[in-house]
Formats: sequence, C-alpha cells, structure tokens
Amino acid sequence: MLLYAGTRAVTVAFVCMALFWAFPTVIEILLVPAVGSFFAVIILGDLLGCAVLAAWDRITGIGLYVALTILELVVWRAGVVRPAALAWFTDLVPAVVVSVLAVRRSISAHFRGTNPDWFGIYSRST
Repeated sequence: MLLYAGTRAVTVAFVCMALFWAFPTVIEILLVPAVGSFFAVIILGDLLGCAVLAAWDRITGIGLYVALTILELVVWRAGVVRPAALAWFTDLVPAVVVSVLAVRRSISAHFRGTNPDWFGIYSRST
C-alpha cells in the first residue's frame, strides 16, 4: 500500500510538472518572436499555474502571480537573464506549489480510501 502511494505521488508530481512547468514554458518561448518577451514571459508566464493554484486558494494564487510578475518585470528590465531563462525559472515556482498540493491531496485521499477531491468541490457546502 505504501509503495502504491509513492508511485502515485511520483506520477502526480510528474504530470503536474509537465502540465504546469514544461508545457507552458515551451509555449511562452515559442510566443516570444510573435508577441514579444514582455507579453509572453511577463504577462502570460505564470498564468496557468497560478490560475490552478487560485482554484485551491484564491489569495495564494493571486498573490503569487502578482509577486512573480513584479519579480519577472524587475529582472527583465535589469537585463540580468535572457527571457527564455527567466521563463524556465519563474514558471517553476507555481508548478512546484501545485505539484506539492496535488501530491499531498493524492496521498491523503489514498490513505483515506477515497478519490482526491482536487478543488474541494465535494467538500463545499451548497
């Protein structure tokens, strides 16, 4: 049972990192020539990961998006790193947060013997 929970956690973490880090970052980098690095990296950069995070916790998702956008803007304007490197680094933050939350929820659901209620839909009162 513990081995299955570990395999499940690794799978959930891998899927989250692919969906919320690798895939969006590649799209951002491909968009840079078409729309410019400001819009692609700074504005769209963390939108997917932070939007999913906001579905779990609105304040954390919005706060993280605003903080990362300000950080990206400062680093981008200073010219410290290239936009592609900035995209890979800053997209990692919401992806890791979403992965940790998803793994925790998946493992706790496994040991309770239920399916994960990813966004708290079933636990909300109507």
